[in-house]
Amino acid sequence: PPGGWRLATPATRALFLKGFQQRTLLQYEMIGHAEAGKGPLVICLDLSGSMTQGHIEAKAAVLALMTVAHREHRWVQVIAFDNRVMGSWMFPGRGEINLEAVLDFAEMAPAGGTRPYPAVKHAQTTILSDMEFQVADIVIITDGDCAFNERDLDLRDELKAQGVRLHGVGIGIDIHHSPYMKAVCDTLVSCEDMCAPNEATDHLVTTVL
Repeated sequence: PPGGWRLATPATRALFLKGFQQRTLLQYEMIGHAEAGKGPLVICLDLSGSMTQGHIEAKAAVLALMTVAHREHRWVQVIAFDNRVMGSWMFPGRGEINLEAVLDFAEMAPAGGTRPYPAVKHAQTTILSDMEFQVADIVIITDGDCAFNERDLDLRDELKAQGVRLHGVGIGIDIHHSPYMKAVCDTLVSCEDMCAPNEATDHLVTTVL
């Protein structure tokens, strides 16, 4: 997205922060006409090696979700993962967004294999232990190239029993072709054009936001 290049060097980090704070950085239009849930979000962001071509778009989706949620005073947790949890950041629903925390995950480079289980388990722990997240949805943003096994399916069943919805957002692919995402998520949508109204932006608003 426009502005993503500003993360390339420390000298331009201030430009990124200014653009994000002034809401001029993201060229991301969200449309929708259905009633939406208004609970908190736990966003699992895939930063594995296969995301080298799509990590900027994936981070743009995270920032867009965060911006809308914060405007509506909703809490957000971002969990970056490859084959493990790489980092986790909390963003309260009120007060200023912690821009240094935004930069922490926005500057992370893709690396490693792809294993969503630790991130989704971390999300479950947050939902079970933090009062602010008891009615949270989980959003998994990935290219869909994920290994999975029976533990993932068991975790899916636990989350369903707890009333947690899982939304899969595919970056640069048709997410419906991902065995993991088809097996685990309640809803699936692919993001190909992050700069204009499309199925993905409409879906994010009407089912997640």
